[in-house]
Amino acid sequence: MSRLDLAHSMTIEDYRLVLMQREAARRAFEAIGYLADGLISLFSIGPAPLMENKAKDSGVTHTTGLPAYNAATSVLGSAAITLPLLSVSGMPVGVQVIG
Repeated sequence: MSRLDLAHSMTIEDYRLVLMQREAARRAFEAIGYLADGLISLFSIGPAPLMENKAKDSGVTHTTGLPAYNAATSVLGSAAITLPLLSVSGMPVGVQVIG
């Protein structure tokens, strides 16, 4: 099901439920805030694909990272920045710093 189809099929009760789930996730994230000042994670499954390659070799279907890697920070409303700190075969691999 596409995201648009999912949105069209959502009821007001569905929407209220996901809003409550978002608030529960935010409270849980806040509750562990004392453990560290931030989190570090990768931003994609591998290096950036070459423009002319169209991601055929890497398997990366999104040329600017995968939405799944920033979905949590979007839900949490937390600050996040991606920096090209790693590389594979000369191509950058983003590292996400989450506050």
